[in-house]
Amino acid sequence: MEGWSEGRHFLLDARYADGDYGRFPELLGELLGWRPGAITVGTIAGAKAAQAATRTVPIVMLGLNDPVRTGLVASLASPGGNVTGLATQNEDLQVKLFGLMREALPRARSIAAILNPENPSNPSMLSAVSRAAEAAGLSLDAFEIPNPSAVEGAVRAMADRRPDVVFVLPDVALAGLLGRIVLAATAMGAPTIGTFLELPEMGGLLAYGFLRRNTVRRAASYLKRLAGGARAADLPVEQPTAFRLTVSVRAAAALGLVIPPSLLARADEIVE
Repeated sequence: MEGWSEGRHFLLDARYADGDYGRFPELLGELLGWRPGAITVGTIAGAKAAQAATRTVPIVMLGLNDPVRTGLVASLASPGGNVTGLATQNEDLQVKLFGLMREALPRARSIAAILNPENPSNPSMLSAVSRAAEAAGLSLDAFEIPNPSAVEGAVRAMADRRPDVVFVLPDVALAGLLGRIVLAATAMGAPTIGTFLELPEMGGLLAYGFLRRNTVRRAASYLKRLAGGARAADLPVEQPTAFRLTVSVRAAAALGLVIPPSLLARADEIVE
């Protein structure tokens, strides 16, 4: 946090569930034992577990999907409880990403959508993409990856369907599995797209999303205001206002694809 230094102005104690959401109550019990001034969370499941553990300690979201629909806050303008922070707008980006996919891959007819069924925001996003696919006359099959051990099974099932494109829904746990997902998709000749901006550097075709590091930095301003006496209930939830399109011509070449010049002209970053 700008102007603050760890050890002098604040102490940071991190806990990781390593994809096992069942550990959240135990981890939160440890953290609450230290009587923290605030708790930061990076997943909806973590936020819900924190909300169940305490209604008094402020909880700051580090960029979560659809906090209103998932019940974390009453509204973006007036959160109401002890949860505030940053949302993602990912629920609104999926149809935009679908449109970019159609522009980049006009011959694609079948989509493999990968989601984490444990993420409460993913089913509604899947529904939005499914409706867009149906309207465009495309087929869509969903493949669930609730934990790292489910990757291989999902990949085998996906290979049987031979999709033209792999569409990864936004989820923090899936972000840690992108390398394996992209490798498997490329092996079956399918490009990968999603809202994770690091995706093209990892071999994916394109990504459209926000800069997560900016969101984390903005979360620091919430912590400073809370430390100064502000109430979480009174701090509106912020959403990103700037989004980036990243396209990989390297991945396209490896798959024998050509990205339309009109799309490349709009890209904020091109991976050569």
